[in-house]
Amino acid sequence: RYAEGSGLPNQTINAITRDARGYWWFGTEDGLVRFDGHQFVEADLAFADAPIDTHVVALAATPGGVFAATRSRLVHVDPGSLATTRIRSGQGDIGGVLAVAADAAGRMHAGTRDGVLWRLPPDFGGAAVALALDGPVRPTGITAMDLDGPQGWLASIEGVWRLDLTSGRVEPFRYDLPALDGGARHVRGLLADGDTLWIGYWNDGLVRVDTARGAVRWFHPAQPGAGALRATSVPVLALADGRLYAGTNRGLVVHEPA
Repeated sequence: RYAEGSGLPNQTINAITRDARGYWWFGTEDGLVRFDGHQFVEADLAFADAPIDTHVVALAATPGGVFAATRSRLVHVDPGSLATTRIRSGQGDIGGVLAVAADAAGRMHAGTRDGVLWRLPPDFGGAAVALALDGPVRPTGITAMDLDGPQGWLASIEGVWRLDLTSGRVEPFRYDLPALDGGARHVRGLLADGDTLWIGYWNDGLVRVDTARGAVRWFHPAQPGAGALRATSVPVLALADGRLYAGTNRGLVVHEPA
C-alpha cells in the first residue's frame, strides 16, 4: 500500500497510465508522479508565468511521453527527464480538459467540459486546433473519448455521440432501452471494441451495445443478471486479455465474455 508517506503527493488519485518504458504515472489532486516500482518521482507542473495548478484530471501515455491535464492547462511530460511543455492554443492554455486520447493515426486529441475537441500539435511547438464539430446538436461537454477505431465516440452528460473525425460530423447515438431514455444519460466511461460499445454511466450502471445488430445488454444492481456489479456509477473501463475491467464507485469488477 502506497500513501503520502511513500511519496504520493496526495491519496486522491484521479488518473493512472503506463508509458512505453513501463513506468506507471499517477495523477493526484496535488501533483503528478512517475513510479518505477520502487520510488515515486514528481514532475514539476509549475510555470513562472501562470498560477500554480497541480490538480491532475486526466492522463494519456504515448511512445513519446505522457499528456497530463490539470484543471487549467494541458502539458506534455518527457518520460526520461520529466521536462514539461505546455500545450496551448492560439488563445493560451487549454483549460477544462477531461479526456485525452489518440485516434487511429496516432494524433492526440483533448476533450473539454465545454464540449470543445482539440487536435494537439505533433511536435508540441505548434498550437492546438479546435475541430469544428458539425451537427444539428453537439455535446455540451466531453467526459470521455474512444477515437482509435474506424469511427470515433464521445461521451457527455447527454449520452454518447458518434463522431466522424474526417468531416467533424457528430450525432447522438441512441439505442433501444426506454429505462435509460435510449442512452441519453450522464456517461463517464466509454470503450469501443469492434462492434461492441461499452458505456459506463454516472448512476445508471453499465451498458453493452452491439452497434452492428443493435442488441443491448444493461448491467445494473437492481436488474437481473448484474453478477458482481454492485455499483451504479462506472467511470473507468479497460480491456485486457479479452476481459472487461470496470472501475466503479464500489470497487473493481471483471466481465468474462464467456
